[in-house]
Amino acid sequence: MLAIKKFFKDTYKLIVQLIFKVLYGTIEIANFEEVDKSLDVEKINISDKSYNIYKIKNARLFTTTVHDTSVIVNNRLIPQASFQLRVKVGDKNYARNNSDPKENIALKIGTPRIKKKYMEMFFLYY
Repeated sequence: MLAIKKFFKDTYKLIVQLIFKVLYGTIEIANFEEVDKSLDVEKINISDKSYNIYKIKNARLFTTTVHDTSVIVNNRLIPQASFQLRVKVGDKNYARNNSDPKENIALKIGTPRIKKKYMEMFFLYY
């Protein structure tokens, strides 16, 4: 009984992902020229830490709760403003290490959610 339930659940997920890939297109990683066109970067220092503030217009934000956040402009993932937290080898506590942008879940499953419009997005990274 559980195997049948899992089969239908997985099949449903794949169908939804396929529908949204057809609607919104597939996601690829942006090259340096595309990133330069999309981002306004401001650097600030607070105490002894340096931070980058990214101002992005006409972007999509896709997140899978805690581990992956994708900033997308024209179906291109912006690596500097996106993150994908993974467990580092030997670290048994948390998924707290930002890994390669190629591991971002949006590249694999697309963005299977209905789009919502926001005016501008600001991101703060150190």
